[in-house]
Amino acid sequence: MTMKKEQTVSVDYLEMLELQRCHGEAVNELAKLQAEADDLLNRLLSERKELFGTLTVTVRDLEVALEAISRRQPDWFGDGKTFKTPFGVVRFFTSSELWIQNEELTASRLADAMGNGLVPDAALRMVVKINKEVLEGLDEKTLADLGIVRRVKDNFSVKPAKVNLGKAISSADDAEKAS
Repeated sequence: MTMKKEQTVSVDYLEMLELQRCHGEAVNELAKLQAEADDLLNRLLSERKELFGTLTVTVRDLEVALEAISRRQPDWFGDGKTFKTPFGVVRFFTSSELWIQNEELTASRLADAMGNGLVPDAALRMVVKINKEVLEGLDEKTLADLGIVRRVKDNFSVKPAKVNLGKAISSADDAEKAS
């Protein structure tokens, strides 16, 4: 006589199956949402790409025109380099970058200078790439000895005016309390 073993299914096993089914559905729904979002973004970009391009060109052209007027009217800036209007701020500012004529030669000179303690070890990275950020702090003679020239350039920027909501709300609250 063959005895049939009765299989018992535990409550935990049934719960695990249900949780896995729910998990699979949720993952699939998330994938659908992601696909929808990607599709919406692609459609929006397609619809707006012409406007985006037009506005980008407009902003660039306006900045060029604003800079030209600003250069023609240096007296508007007084002693500073900033001119404020009700619509925002235009300003001139100076920045510099390190220009390295011959990377290999400069890297070799840097290695020698690091060995002599003239520049920090961080001036050269292991990939033998010059770390300009570290070299920014070196004096002109040291830079020249290493074959580096600090180029200084004048820059221009335009910044639209913004309402400071925190200040506006605080002022409104103060006015309300005073009345």
